[in-house]
Amino acid sequence: MIELGHKIIGTGKKHILFLHELMGNYKNYEAIFPYLDKENFTYIFIDLRGYGLSKHIEGEYSCDEASSDVLNLIKILNLKEVYLVAHSMSTMIAQNIALVDKEDKLIKSLILVTPIPASGIKMSEKSKETLLNDMKDNKGNLEEIVYSASKRH
Repeated sequence: MIELGHKIIGTGKKHILFLHELMGNYKNYEAIFPYLDKENFTYIFIDLRGYGLSKHIEGEYSCDEASSDVLNLIKILNLKEVYLVAHSMSTMIAQNIALVDKEDKLIKSLILVTPIPASGIKMSEKSKETLLNDMKDNKGNLEEIVYSASKRH
């Protein structure tokens, strides 16, 4: 069982897990760190496989794998109840985690920011190929990719 890279802030009894968006990592949340209630809450900022503190962890990078990885981390950290915050593409992962977690009921609630439907986004093969190539080549147009994926709001 792998352990995803993560950053823990606070020592409170309520645990809030954060998942980053596509092409991000825990550092995307650094601006809020000074404002967190560190006495009542413990915040766990998770980097998914291939990102940030988990960049070295290889895999198939699927929604099911990411969901399993997050649930494994919850178990490794021996957490009994968590609030799960996810942004953009990782909202699909969060929704999948909630579905998989029906029996254990570790997930107390989901907070989804600019959510993607659990079914994913439908796109043509050409658009998918272009997106993957742009991400691989990192041509500096990532903001445009994120904007075009979220302009439906």
